[in-house]
Amino acid sequence: VLISIALIFLSTLFIIGLSSTADANPHRMLIAYQVGSIDLDVYFSGGAPAQNAHITVYRPDETIYLEGETDEEGEFSFEPPVTQGEYRVVAEHSGHMAEVSIGGEGQGGSNEIPLYITVVAGLGYLIGIGGAAVGYIGWKARRKRESETPS
Repeated sequence: VLISIALIFLSTLFIIGLSSTADANPHRMLIAYQVGSIDLDVYFSGGAPAQNAHITVYRPDETIYLEGETDEEGEFSFEPPVTQGEYRVVAEHSGHMAEVSIGGEGQGGSNEIPLYITVVAGLGYLIGIGGAAVGYIGWKARRKRESETPS
């Protein structure tokens, strides 16, 4: 009986975890890029392209290098600047914003945690809580049995 209660509890936690982590960050925007001609792919965390997102590229001194908008597929390309240094690219769409640094000492990239890592971490957290709950239930049952058994 104790094991079936624990299984029901863990199953419930697992289902709640799956249903809640998918919508944890539905409005994050991300930017992927490659160097050459600098090609940006701007998209939301769910994978949908950020169509017509406003793009602003800032020089290392924070003056605007260029501005534009993504196409229907969330893509935007521009020629790499001649000036050395780290350029900051900002994408804005419907109140959401993403930012990435390109160039400089280390090639920039998004410092966002990928969604699958967030989901796996959330599941690990839930499994840990479930394990602690099962351990506590087992400990209480053992204490109860020991107190009922005459010595």
